[in-house]
Amino acid sequence: MNRLFKSYKIWGFILITFSFTFIFWFLIMIPIIPKDIKFGLFLLGGCGPLVAGYLMQIINSNAKLNIGLNRIFLIVATVSTIVIIFRLYLIKFGMPDTGGFFPTLNEISAVGYFIIILSVLILSINAGNAVNQNIKENYIQSFLFNRRLLNWYLIAFFVFPIIFIISYFIGKLINAPTTDYIIKSPPSHMLIGVLAVFYFFGGNEEFGFRGYLQKELQKKISPLVTALIISILWTFWHLPLYYNGIYSTNGISLILPRLIFTLPMSVIFVWFYNKSSYSILTVMILHAMINSSSGIIGNSELIAIILYSILSVVLIIESKMWKRKSFDFVYNVN
Repeated sequence: MNRLFKSYKIWGFILITFSFTFIFWFLIMIPIIPKDIKFGLFLLGGCGPLVAGYLMQIINSNAKLNIGLNRIFLIVATVSTIVIIFRLYLIKFGMPDTGGFFPTLNEISAVGYFIIILSVLILSINAGNAVNQNIKENYIQSFLFNRRLLNWYLIAFFVFPIIFIISYFIGKLINAPTTDYIIKSPPSHMLIGVLAVFYFFGGNEEFGFRGYLQKELQKKISPLVTALIISILWTFWHLPLYYNGIYSTNGISLILPRLIFTLPMSVIFVWFYNKSSYSILTVMILHAMINSSSGIIGNSELIAIILYSILSVVLIIESKMWKRKSFDFVYNVN
C-alpha cells in the first residue's frame, strides 16, 4: 500500500481526503445523532485535507507518525481549544450559530467534547510536526510565523474585507442587492469568528489543498491549471454539506454555482501561496478572512464575485500563471 501511495502521490491525497471527509460529513445526515455529535463530526470531516497531506508526507518520507509533543503542539492545542469554547459560548450573546447547527456549551455531552478534543489533537499534532526533520519537503513549517513575510500576512488579512466594503458601496451606488449592514458584529465576536475559521472552519484545509496538493501539482503543471484542478476538487469536497443541512439539503444542484465562485478564489489562493514563498500561514489567514468577513462586513454578493474574478485575471496576467514554473520545492527545517 505504501508503495502505491508513493507512486500516486496526488491520487493518494485525493483518496484519503475525500474518504475521511465524506465518512464524517455524511454521518451527519443520520437523524438520531445528537446535535453536539453532529457538530463534532463536522469538525472532524473538515480535517480531511490536513490529515491526507500529513499522511502522504509521512509515507513519502519513510518517516514514523510523530505526535510532536513540543511547544508548537502545546500552543496550538491551548489556543484552538480556547477559541472553539469561546465560539460556542458566544452563541448565547448573539453570535451566529449557522442556522442552529452549532450547539451551545450546555448542549455538549461528554462524547461531544471527546470528538471536539480529537479535532484539536489532529490540528495540534500536524502543527507540532513543523519542526520534524524526518519529513521531506516539510511544508508544515511555513505555518510558523516569519517576520520577513509580515507584509504578506497583512495583505492576506485585509484583501477580502476591502473587496467586501468596495462591493457594498458599489452595490449601493448602482442599486444592486447588498446586505443591510456595513459592520455587523462587535469586536469580540469578530476576533473569535476569525480565529475559529482559522483553526477549524477553513484555515485547516490549507495544509492539504495548498500545502500538499498545490506543491505536487505544480511539479507537473502550471499554476493556472493547478488552480483549475484544485477549484474542482475543492468544490466537490464540500458536496456532503449540500445534503446534510449545514449549507442546504438541495444536493448537487448547488455545486455548479459554487464552482463559479470557487474558481477565481482558487486562482487567488494559488497566487498568494506562490508569491508568499509557499507560506501556509498566509493562505490560512486569507481563508479565515474570506469565510468570516462575509458574515461580519457588509457586501454585495454579486459585485464581490465580479471583483474576485477581475482580481484573479489581474493575478494570472501579473504572474503569467499559464506558464509552468521551474519548481524546486524543498524546505529546510531550521
